[in-house]
Formats: sequence, C-alpha cells, structure tokens
Amino acid sequence: MQSNTYIQNRHHNVGIAGGFPDLRYNSRFNPVVYSGTITGLRISSVDGTAFMDNCAALVPYADGSHLVEIYDASGMMLRGYLGAAGTGETLGDELLTNGDFATGDGTGWTMHGGADATIDYTGNELTATITTAGSKAFAQYVLGDVRNHLIYYSFTIRDCSNWPGRLYQSTPYNDIRNFTSNGTYTGYNTVWITSVFLAVGAATITYPGAVLTIDDVSLKSVLTPSTSGATIVSAKGGGTANFQYKNASFTYNEASYYCLIKRAR
Repeated sequence: MQSNTYIQNRHHNVGIAGGFPDLRYNSRFNPVVYSGTITGLRISSVDGTAFMDNCAALVPYADGSHLVEIYDASGMMLRGYLGAAGTGETLGDELLTNGDFATGDGTGWTMHGGADATIDYTGNELTATITTAGSKAFAQYVLGDVRNHLIYYSFTIRDCSNWPGRLYQSTPYNDIRNFTSNGTYTGYNTVWITSVFLAVGAATITYPGAVLTIDDVSLKSVLTPSTSGATIVSAKGGGTANFQYKNASFTYNEASYYCLIKRAR
C-alpha cells in the first residue's frame, strides 16, 4: 500500500488529518470528479494524435473541460485534457514487409542468433527447424517512425514444438507477447523506444529438433480510439491532440494505471 505522504505528494493535495487524502478536492484549483485504477488502459502519446482507449469509465468526462492525470506504478505521470469521445478504432497501414510470407521466401526478414536452422517457406509460411542449440530470431525494421504509437499486433503460430518464444521489440528490449502453444495472438502495445523499432517475429533459446512455424505477422498503428476511449488535447477546449505533460520516465504497457479526472476551471 502506498503511504499517505506519497499519495499527497504525487497528487499535490491536502490530506485529511490522520487518514487518506480527501480526493474530492485533490488539487487546490481543480476538484477531482473521478479517481480509480484502469486495467488494460491503452495509451497513444504521439503529438498530434494523442488518445486513450479501453477506458469506458473516463469517456463521460471527454468534453474538453476535464483534465486527466495518468500515473504509472512509480508515480510518473502523463497529463492532458479529455477532448472528445472516440467514434471507432481505425488502423494505419501495415508496418511490416511480407509479414504473411506471400512471396514464398524471406523477403523483408533477416535471421539473428547463433543457432543453425533449416528454413522452409512451403505454403507461404516460415518454418524453421533448429539443427544446433542456440538462439534464433526472425526480424525486420518497421516502416516509418512509430515512437509513442499504440500498435495493434497479430501473428499466427502453427507449430512451436519445443520452441516457446515471443514477439518483442529491440533496442532497447521489451517483450510484447510470449507464446507457448499454437494459435493466433493479438493485442496492443505502446512503442516507447526513441530509436527505430525492431520487430522480431519470434526468438528463444532452442534445442536441436525444435520447430517453429509462423505466419501472418502484422503490426499497425492505431490512429483513433474506439467508443471506449477519448482523444487527448493539451489545453482546455483546445484542438491540439497532444498531452500537456509527459514525464520522460513514464512506463508504458503496465497492466493498470491510477487515473484522476479533474474539472478544469
């Protein structure tokens, strides 16, 4: 449990003597109308198109006159005004080349890692069989600058015999999705790195005879929020879709975030 002192300092409020802070008036100037933890919150903090999604509880406040503060587990914050309710999620163009291996070869992909493997593209999918123990990854750079973008990903694992693996970003490293069984995997991840995003199809420490078959790897930027989300603007009643404040140490992709909504005066 966080200490009262921490919560008071983090939210700049005056606490109730001997107890928890009075969240009705969390700020000296802007009364708090909502406080709570949002699980599965999706954040796109791209300047010009910033938004939040999967936060239906916050949508009623999306009128341009309510300030939202989002805190990660370390107390780092993003802050902006809830602009307007989302009207439907839209996705951008495909960010990968030949993610479905439709060319019948490895166009667009490079192999990394010390393990030797035989590679086959029969059926327009990639099948790798490890012949010497080690690590093996299949990677490519995405098309364009996707820093701070919310990304929708999907990929299909048709075989991962003795080869549990993961989809991850590199430079620096960040797991996006682990897999241990066959199936189609989908989800969302905010790309937080400041350098070019390296999309890696799958990687693991493997053993001779391990087999991996992957197909239909896709990454697309999410451009607009669903009806369970809202746009973010930098000023009350403004039209610039930026967060007003972004702590450089804010951690994206946490399981949940503590959110405050304040009515702006």
